[in-house]
Amino acid sequence: MAKHERSAKNEGVQTGKIKHASAIQLESEVRRQRVLVNLYETRVNQCTKMSEMSKKTNLFRTIAILLIAHSRLWAAGTLQAQDVWEPQTSGSPASLRGISAVNVQTCWASGSAGTVLRTTDGGETWSSVSPPHTGDQDFRDIEAFDDQTAVIMSAGEIDRVYRTENGGQTWAMTYEHPDGKAFFDGMAFGDELHGWIMSDPIDGRLLILKTVDGGKSWQPLPREQSPAVESGEAGFAASGTNLLAIGKHELMIALGGSDPDSNSVASRMVATQDGGKTWEFHSVPIARNPSSGMFSIARADQKHWVAVGGNYKRADESSENFVTSSDGGQTWKKPVGLAPSGYRSVVAVGKHSSSKFLLAAGPSGTDLSNDFGQTWRRVSDTGFHTVDFSADLSAGWGAGSDGRISKWIGLPDK
Repeated sequence: MAKHERSAKNEGVQTGKIKHASAIQLESEVRRQRVLVNLYETRVNQCTKMSEMSKKTNLFRTIAILLIAHSRLWAAGTLQAQDVWEPQTSGSPASLRGISAVNVQTCWASGSAGTVLRTTDGGETWSSVSPPHTGDQDFRDIEAFDDQTAVIMSAGEIDRVYRTENGGQTWAMTYEHPDGKAFFDGMAFGDELHGWIMSDPIDGRLLILKTVDGGKSWQPLPREQSPAVESGEAGFAASGTNLLAIGKHELMIALGGSDPDSNSVASRMVATQDGGKTWEFHSVPIARNPSSGMFSIARADQKHWVAVGGNYKRADESSENFVTSSDGGQTWKKPVGLAPSGYRSVVAVGKHSSSKFLLAAGPSGTDLSNDFGQTWRRVSDTGFHTVDFSADLSAGWGAGSDGRISKWIGLPDK
């Protein structure tokens, strides 16, 4: 969350239950069909002199009606054989906004009250590996490279970075902002050495930190080299995914927010391709105000990018909550297809068999797209603050309020 959200820092939005209008209509149709089924069955029972062949005909007709109704509800997403998420026990009550999947066995998570968690057995067990004496810090993001090495970032009144190389047994503080003006929003690495942290603006310019040694040390960009933003414009530290790094030199940052008394305007991306020496802004058709804008960005391939967001104070609202780019983030548009079913704080790229998909999640549920974000369908009522898949896309986890952690198990094969 950005500074606009600090009052909502410890909110515990509960999982919502949302139904699309189309699904409600289908449920109404199923109720109507069930009435017809009852009439058919009554008629069969009354007609005791009816031949066995006629009874079988009516029975087959009844079964056919039920099968059609069931298949239509399945297509609408209101019936599911199982959830796409497998709940796991984190052992923590923290609000978790950082997640980093390494492989099918290893994942790290971070959150409020100085919480850092780790699993090395696929989530069968989670252990606390929190730095000592950090209970007053909120670790909004984490980047893990293996089961031993990870970097965490705190945000709020205390903005610090820590690194471990022994699975969290010990941590070294590698950066501390000298005053309370900063508010770290997220962290991204283009490889194991080159990474970035962005903060809400200080005196009209974003604070950008860089590392070239895997987070062992951090250097802020010179003020005159940092991007200048409009009044109230900032990032949202909701999932640690509002910035995306590619290789050594490229970074894209998704922004939102505005002054309370300003008119709603379009959100903006700001990007560099030369390591932060120069920056370019791109307009994005998602409205922004103090509680809305873009919250997360993902890259399916070199051309196809997706950003999600919305208004975090209206978790079930599905307008102004996603955009796509088909030219590598240069231009953005809102597709005409079905939108994610609410405010979404994170979008991530996963893989099923050999095909990539996009997953968008927020406190009210989870949505999936198989067409680079052009259309979405709701796949779970389980909500999360953040989601991450491993680099090879073989494993994914979601994390959220009240210590919620779940492992992605995916949709059943057709």
